[in-house]
Amino acid sequence: MAALRSTDRPLLALSALGALGLVAAYPASARAATIPRVVPALSCPAGMVCDTALGIAFARPAGWVQDQAPVGILEYSGRPTAGATHNVVRLSIVSWGTTSDRDDARVAAAGMDSLLGGVRPTSRITVTYAGAPGVQATGVPSNGPVTAIILAHAGVAYKILAPDQFAALRSLRFIPRVGPFPPANGTGVPSAPPAVDPCASPTPPGQPISGPVTRRVTVLSGGPNRFELIEGLPAGATAFAPYGLLTFVTGSTAYVAPGHVFERGTTRRACIAGPVAVLRARGDQPYGGPLRIVPARIDGDFIGTTGRVTLTVGRATYYVYGTASTRTTTSAR
Repeated sequence: MAALRSTDRPLLALSALGALGLVAAYPASARAATIPRVVPALSCPAGMVCDTALGIAFARPAGWVQDQAPVGILEYSGRPTAGATHNVVRLSIVSWGTTSDRDDARVAAAGMDSLLGGVRPTSRITVTYAGAPGVQATGVPSNGPVTAIILAHAGVAYKILAPDQFAALRSLRFIPRVGPFPPANGTGVPSAPPAVDPCASPTPPGQPISGPVTRRVTVLSGGPNRFELIEGLPAGATAFAPYGLLTFVTGSTAYVAPGHVFERGTTRRACIAGPVAVLRARGDQPYGGPLRIVPARIDGDFIGTTGRVTLTVGRATYYVYGTASTRTTTSAR
């Protein structure tokens, strides 16, 4: 805000604002607690296995038998071989949790890190099944070294143990889920880092400057609402500072606050999420001292001369959009 004159009418509000997530096997008792969730045959194509809790389907190889397991765990075994006393698990797909991170490749990598827990596998490669990215590791310790895959898709992750049946995985596809995604059967996907709102970070307080100042004023009007953005460029600077003064006028009320300006080529975004000064408005301009300070959000996007700005205060939202006008003036101190 250093490039703005202290006499600018919107700056009357500044004094009030200030500087403004191999796992251990599930318990044997859980295996007996079979909960049906495979959809009826009429709603699942012939020869396919469809699990609506996990939201997946795949072509079942001949001779495979579904094991009993709780919701969130889908296992198929081959029939016992000569001399064997039990079925051999051929494919196991379990929930590996949910995440707010929508970067599936990053989720899959983090999920594999969680699965390995520091153990170095024989090999680790990226894979893709049903269009979803995953990470495959060979030599993962379990009941003997196995091949494990962590697959991520639209905010959920799957842990897949597939000793040798990649043909079934190649037929994998995602189907609509019924109910919430089952909780992770193990350590799961690490929690995603909290989202950072660039509009909510504080802006530096304004500082007086000397010498010529170039101001760029962008105005967007429509109906009862008007938005104004004032940016400053001190003498000798080559680009406007990434801050500006935002004013949104609706009816007889003006909302004013210093905010952030993100500019790239012909696009600009100006926004503030935090304390905003509320002033009276006369015509399309604020006047007088601030009536109060309220939490609000002003968010504007401009592409060339076209702009759209929204003001959100509590449950109310106001907007203005259309063609913006921009003027640049230079004045001396």
